[in-house]
Amino acid sequence: MLTDAFVEQTVREAKLVPDSALTEAAGDARTRGLPLADTLIQRKLVEERPLYEALATSLGVPFIDLRERTIAPEILARISGPLAMNRRVIVFGETEHELQVAMEDPHDLDTIELLSRATGRTVLPALATPQAITEAARRYHADIASTVESLERLSLTRDAAPRAHDDRDLHRLAEEAPIVRIVDTLLQHAIS
Repeated sequence: MLTDAFVEQTVREAKLVPDSALTEAAGDARTRGLPLADTLIQRKLVEERPLYEALATSLGVPFIDLRERTIAPEILARISGPLAMNRRVIVFGETEHELQVAMEDPHDLDTIELLSRATGRTVLPALATPQAITEAARRYHADIASTVESLERLSLTRDAAPRAHDDRDLHRLAEEAPIVRIVDTLLQHAIS
């Protein structure tokens, strides 16, 4: 997580907020035990996007607005949902050798190393807002829930009318399920 000192320094250098208002907001954030970035946004001293763009520039990484991006389920599934939520990261792009990852803290080297080892790819971090990461993770979980519901409906339909679907239908749906792809990836990684 980005420290309040870093946020304050970046905001001051970028002149996003007058010094007196920044000092007051920093004191209020400390008193209330809230992150300075959240306090600045809640007080409407700065909008979320310009703040995070300035922070990304200061960190030397790109800013990614996950709300403006559609991420394919197979890209999201490159890392598990629990890992994504625990580490506050979302995969938003990939190449054969690289994984583009939106992070709350793009300088979290432990997370970058973990993702690199888990995927066998170089991780290219980008900064995203905490809210955008949470929303993307919810979409990911909704996709998994939807796939599980589809499999359950197909199973119930199959039990009610055994000839309605054959094993190929179940196999095809299972292969398309993100969780199945994740387990397949883990097994392939373990074998190699």
